[in-house]
Amino acid sequence: MAMTHYLEMTKRQAAKALEEYLAERPAALARLREQIAADDLDPEALLDGTPASLTPLWVWVAARITAVADEDIPFDPHALPEPWWPSWARYSADIRRGTPVEVVTLLDGIVAYLADVITTGAPQAEWQVGYHRIKRYHLQNHPVLKSSVTDSDIYPAGLVAVIANRLRRGMDPLREDEFTDYATAVITKLRGENEPVPMAEEDPLVEVGCDGDDGVFDVGLHEKIAHEHSRKVNRMVKDLVTQPGILAAHREDREVVLVSALDWDAEQLEQWVANWLTARIPELG
Repeated sequence: MAMTHYLEMTKRQAAKALEEYLAERPAALARLREQIAADDLDPEALLDGTPASLTPLWVWVAARITAVADEDIPFDPHALPEPWWPSWARYSADIRRGTPVEVVTLLDGIVAYLADVITTGAPQAEWQVGYHRIKRYHLQNHPVLKSSVTDSDIYPAGLVAVIANRLRRGMDPLREDEFTDYATAVITKLRGENEPVPMAEEDPLVEVGCDGDDGVFDVGLHEKIAHEHSRKVNRMVKDLVTQPGILAAHREDREVVLVSALDWDAEQLEQWVANWLTARIPELG
């Protein structure tokens, strides 16, 4: 299928993209097993299907993805993704251009295994095309896990990409149990055993506006996020400033972040902020 971002897909394209994503998962998991075996480890023992198994697996993967550097490719917001990437990377902005093939392959493997762990723990969960009546919903058309007992959309690929990208750039220390904690929380959510962050259905997680052509954006955050997770919002602002093309970012007030950027548009900024928040606040899904 043509390299169209998930957010720009038609319903038919999104359905095909979901089929493509699911068709890729067995091969991704098989490659992961091969790589583990090639390192003289037992893939059957390491990949036992439990959330706890994600801790030693992530330690093993993290050591390998941080041992290689990205290719030196200038930032280009209009560049096409690599044709050999898995569909979740080609149809999103989750992977940076210049990421080595061995890194993408390992991330694709952990994406596949993380989803298997989640569906094993919450067998009622099903893969669906992400949808919300809000036009710019950040997971619109993405392959997501859902269950009948929660409205949350679970997108493991996005979380893996965010955590791996930050680790490889030295922005976060290695947290060995990060994916174990995530899988445990998501399984609980998909089983309907916890309460989500209460937000009015009509209110989006994030909205981005731009009054002119000066590259200054108003990033509006849902009040529940801005008030209950204010420290994480502060951290998000610091991380945003490190992104290529971002000149400045600061909180104008609790619910509004002002961003000055080159070569970014409102859609890209909204996607980045939404992905960061959902990766760092598990109850958002």
